[in-house]
Amino acid sequence: MSETLVLVTGVGGFIAAHVADQLLERGYRVRGTARGPKYQALAETVKRPGLEFVRIDDVATSDFTAALAGVDAVIHLACPLPGRKSVEETFSSAIEGTMNVVRQAQRAGVKKLVVTSSFGCLLSPTHMPAFHGLTFTEQDWGVTDDAEFEQQKDNKFYVYFTAKIKTEIALWDFARAHPELEVATILPGYVIGPYSASFPLPADIASMGTNDLVLQIITGGAVLPAPNWLVDVRDVARAHVLALTRLPLGGHGDARFIVNAATYPWAKAAAHIARARPALAGRIVPLDTIAPLPGVLSGLDNTRSKTVLGVGSYITPEDTLGAAVDAVLALQKHWAQVNREIRCTWRQGLLKCSLGNIMHLNIFGQHMVVISSAKVAKDLLDKKGSIYSDRPQSVILRLCGYTRTFPLLSHNETWRKQRRLVAYEFNVGSISKYYALQEKEAVTLVRNLLDNPDNLMREIQMYGVNGFTFPKSASSNNYDIRRIGSIIMRVTYGYQVKSVDDRMLAIPLQSLGNFSKISTPGAFLVDQIPALQYLPRWMPGSGFLDKVDTWHQMFMDSCWDPYQWSKTNIDTGDALMPNLCASIIQSQEEPLSDDEEAQAVYATGSILGGGLDTNMSSVLSFLMAMILYPQVQAKGQAELDLVVGKNRLPELSDRPNLPYLRSIMAEVLRWSPALPLGIPHALEEDDDYEGYFLPKGSLVIPNIWEMSHDPEVYTDPMVFNPERFDGVDAEMAKASSLAFGFGRRVCPGMHFAEGTLFSIIMTTLATCDVLAGLDENGKEVMPKYAYTSGTISFPEPFPVKLQLRSAAAATLLADISTVE
Repeated sequence: MSETLVLVTGVGGFIAAHVADQLLERGYRVRGTARGPKYQALAETVKRPGLEFVRIDDVATSDFTAALAGVDAVIHLACPLPGRKSVEETFSSAIEGTMNVVRQAQRAGVKKLVVTSSFGCLLSPTHMPAFHGLTFTEQDWGVTDDAEFEQQKDNKFYVYFTAKIKTEIALWDFARAHPELEVATILPGYVIGPYSASFPLPADIASMGTNDLVLQIITGGAVLPAPNWLVDVRDVARAHVLALTRLPLGGHGDARFIVNAATYPWAKAAAHIARARPALAGRIVPLDTIAPLPGVLSGLDNTRSKTVLGVGSYITPEDTLGAAVDAVLALQKHWAQVNREIRCTWRQGLLKCSLGNIMHLNIFGQHMVVISSAKVAKDLLDKKGSIYSDRPQSVILRLCGYTRTFPLLSHNETWRKQRRLVAYEFNVGSISKYYALQEKEAVTLVRNLLDNPDNLMREIQMYGVNGFTFPKSASSNNYDIRRIGSIIMRVTYGYQVKSVDDRMLAIPLQSLGNFSKISTPGAFLVDQIPALQYLPRWMPGSGFLDKVDTWHQMFMDSCWDPYQWSKTNIDTGDALMPNLCASIIQSQEEPLSDDEEAQAVYATGSILGGGLDTNMSSVLSFLMAMILYPQVQAKGQAELDLVVGKNRLPELSDRPNLPYLRSIMAEVLRWSPALPLGIPHALEEDDDYEGYFLPKGSLVIPNIWEMSHDPEVYTDPMVFNPERFDGVDAEMAKASSLAFGFGRRVCPGMHFAEGTLFSIIMTTLATCDVLAGLDENGKEVMPKYAYTSGTISFPEPFPVKLQLRSAAAATLLADISTVE
């Protein structure tokens, strides 16, 4: 192997990876730069003799001293493609990035430099000369206009090519001032083709290079009416390596090289793909709908690259297109496989998810950002809440009405109005008025489970795992876990649920069941093809619209009926006080306007959906933990006996004096978060975080399970261990707060939800021992730490037995009235 060491910047990029491959094949040693997480991934996965990596987080500002140590030549390729960065970042990366590398290389004594430029440096950034039937050579230079630039700042191509022109001008000015430097620039056309087999495949569209234009063609996207001077990525890489071997090549006029195979319009490329790949023809927009070019396409003269550099013949456009299509199709399959692998699944009771702290993916055109670090979540979702608080929008959910409620509303003024109504009622200073209700319902739950222990899992199977399907023959006392629903109905509407089949609760729960079904990703084609929502009802394929009508009516009934009942019965006294509806209505001096009333209806309608399933899951996880960790149960009971005594039931006002019970609740929320992947946020603007470009519209998924089980934060994270918090409320809050969301989307009812859960925990432990249930043969069945998949995750069914701790405990439970 040669002793010549070449520094290749942005080595994981589309062209740079091929440059590294070809240098290694010629016997050179290669040191490649990469940013942050990408550097880590390359260093861990790419193992080739003669290849090493160095971390450079920002080419515009980083110190290259270590990167340039012992280097004989530099090939600089690192630069974002059009639209990948803001205007300021594009200029910084292109101009300052290039000049920072070049200046430091010159100071380090490196003389040989090959820099990637662009065909855009040959003509005006408007591109109009491209349609004047001209022939461009290396003697042509693009001219920039500052006044015109101000008018074109929103045009990503104009910005990109302006930056490239200014970069090459600055480069050659520096070269003239330092004649010892041997510099060459490569000006390629549109670069497409295969990906390097030595490097990881692109994780998303943002990193797939100009092949994204091929992806756009074969997925039915627009075919650009733009000039297409087409060249294979392998030829572009070869030109860089040949330029390095032939330095010095003279002054700036003699050391610029157009690298291009042919003039080949995108419409012609689409037509070729349709002919050569009949299976893809149906995906491509009708060729007769492609907009014509605005003039005669100019050409690029590649003579000097063939003769001076020695490129010789180029790979034909047809072969290049074939390789690019194969690469894109393989990439789609790879992304689909990655998507399957990152769908965190429960295996042997343990959620497996092999992600870094942040991962940016593209699944069938949808950008996804998966966050697995509490720090990253707070950096983005909390500190940048102004742009990370939107929700992804679903056509089917909108048609059914669910996006009218604030958990799913876009980040707008309507969302603010609704959330404000709920947050005011359930803030930490207001919820004490509901303590007595929460305590009473906790007692009723424990009492019913003592009488009918089999009801616990039967109810969970009805309302949780099976999508809220209610058996019509359910008995009146068969609604133990539905006690949580009863609490929510009472607090929200002042309504006392009367039986298991009470319509006032059954309809909202059925609507929640519908939501569970229709919100499953990919369940309805209308989310992928929105035009289907406009199909005439007589047309085949429109049958789903009839279901939509039914689901929409049920959703409306679930929100409006309880509200209207509450509104009507405030003055009659039938609506129990206090309640959220009454607080909203009575706080207004004038009757609510139609819009204000609608916001009140949908705000209150959000409460049941936001609180039922998650509380049910947490209660079951608590019971499971007490069976699996009896020493924790005993310690919690001892604290209750010491602080509260055995002559009364604990009350929520005792909570400040029960640090171990608070630790148990925090550990339940950490050990088994009900929403393991949270609720997705949507990014409202482009953002950049630690080297990741995060595009507007990205789905941002907080991987709460991974955050809660980070071994660097929580020792032995799979062990249920309340002692890990040392009784410190701040440490408990770090864990438990993850369960309630982030930033502006934090659950406004979190304090009330914690009160409900704490009331059940303290009442259960004060009066009962939680024991493993028995199977049909009378043998103990220990629960397994295993959970269902889905947005909200439940423990898999397990039997449980509550056993009274004493006769006094039975008396205390019996003394609590079930009537308000």
